[in-house]
Amino acid sequence: MKLYLAILSLLVSGVAQADSLALTDLFEDPAKILLTLFEGAVALTAFSGIAVVIGRRGGGQWTQIDATRFTGLVINGVIGAFLCLLPFLIINPTVALTEESWNVVLFWAGGVGLLEVQWRARVAWVLIKKQLDEDSGRWLPIILVVTDAIAYALIFLVAFDLVEIHEFRMLIFLIVWHLFSAVYLFLRLIRHSGVKISSADN
Repeated sequence: MKLYLAILSLLVSGVAQADSLALTDLFEDPAKILLTLFEGAVALTAFSGIAVVIGRRGGGQWTQIDATRFTGLVINGVIGAFLCLLPFLIINPTVALTEESWNVVLFWAGGVGLLEVQWRARVAWVLIKKQLDEDSGRWLPIILVVTDAIAYALIFLVAFDLVEIHEFRMLIFLIVWHLFSAVYLFLRLIRHSGVKISSADN
């Protein structure tokens, strides 16, 4: 849980300090940024196969929390990749850089996000009810759902111009949020793989 909060703090602080980046060349080539993040999302999703063969899972012994974490890892990677390609499906990001065009992208991203939040809430309810999380109790599933809901609520607030955040920056924030979530779930799968490390004294 501490690792999750540290990652979340890093992500939020990065977005808070991103105002100065908008004045540099970073956002002058959005297509390049999106394609780079897409490659990272695809690589991360493929990399998740490592978690399948480590420890007890390599022998086919999957627990319910294992399956939930792995599913969440894949979903976060796939949604991250989808969000990277979304502007190419709706607008031409190298030409149509108007605020209205990016707002349409955010509305589409928010629609997909509503489905994800619903899935995450149902999963969290099962985890809390059965107390399946080994070392974080009920708090981590609740934090994940609330953070996810806040992120997508912010998407709609930006799209409706109720919050002053650059639309493209908001999309990048959402993509990075999913990538961080996937990395965190991967680390949790590795940590709770059932591998027993013997000490040198034994």
